Amino acid sequence: MENVQWKVEGMDCSSCALTIHKYLEKKGMKNVKVNAVSGDVSFQMNGNIVAEKLVKGLDDLGYHVANQQKEARKKQPFLSNHMQRFLFCLPFALVFVPHMLGIHIHWLNNPWLQLGLSLPVYIVGMSFFGKSAWKSLKNGLPNMNVLVALGSTASFVYSLYGTLSGQAENYLFYETTVTIITLVFLGNYLEDASIQSTQRELNKLVKSQKVMANMIAFDDKHQEQIFPVENTQLRVGDLILIKGHVMAISDINKNLLIEARSYAHGYGKLHEIPLNQMFEGIETYQDLMNAYCNKTVIKLKDKEGKVRGTFANLQLFSMASVIKSNVTK
Repeated sequence: MENVQWKVEGMDCSSCALTIHKYLEKKGMKNVKVNAVSGDVSFQMNGNIVAEKLVKGLDDLGYHVANQQKEARKKQPFLSNHMQRFLFCLPFALVFVPHMLGIHIHWLNNPWLQLGLSLPVYIVGMSFFGKSAWKSLKNGLPNMNVLVALGSTASFVYSLYGTLSGQAENYLFYETTVTIITLVFLGNYLEDASIQSTQRELNKLVKSQKVMANMIAFDDKHQEQIFPVENTQLRVGDLILIKGHVMAISDINKNLLIEARSYAHGYGKLHEIPLNQMFEGIETYQDLMNAYCNKTVIKLKDKEGKVRGTFANLQLFSMASVIKSNVTK
């Protein structure tokens, strides 16, 4: 069993977290934990399935696993987020406001005009809600977008039937389609903004908290003593130990460390290496301290950048020499 920890984007509510949880369990993952606020997803993966398939499956459900795509993200096209979709739909929705308020404007009562105004909104809405709903149903995990797609499609098809059959006066509900799609896009944007704000505050809280490491020092009798120190006392030369792997802090500002690789006859040549080349998802020493504090499973990479092991127990040791001089006068 391999411990996996991902950061998943696109979760808006507890229903999204439940969908991801059920999907991973359905694929045979064990000990699945999903946090809708932070986007953290952790589970134990067996050897019968590759991570790429799980990433693809989550992508089909409308969620993105961060740091899993090797290629750099391209510039996002227009209508790629909820705010852009809302702003696109808003002008069309505003045209329907007098009609919804009972203010009769002769030219606005034309069913073909209303069809032309609602069609762009319906297409944009279905490109997101319809696509997401279809994929969720195909995976046997229906989400909230199914209801949005059904409601807006029902009113649009109902109105389209009236327009084509010449009974528009009894079947004119295009404004319902436009209103549903526009308001739900707005709601999704506000929900995303709220979650992102919460995540920022949580990250600030994590960064501000003090983490305790273990300091190794020596007394006047040359006996090793271990006692806790705050992470703010981390200095160049301090050691990081991960199940026998010895690494020393080289440069805190440049996020460099020195690794001593172990061999059969002792340690090999010391060499300097950036943190992000040594660990997956670790860019700075603050990231490393957060992993230590949260007991996060970290991934150790080889020279080719491939993960060669995962470790759940990260130990930080601050080395200090307090040997007193015993020179007799």
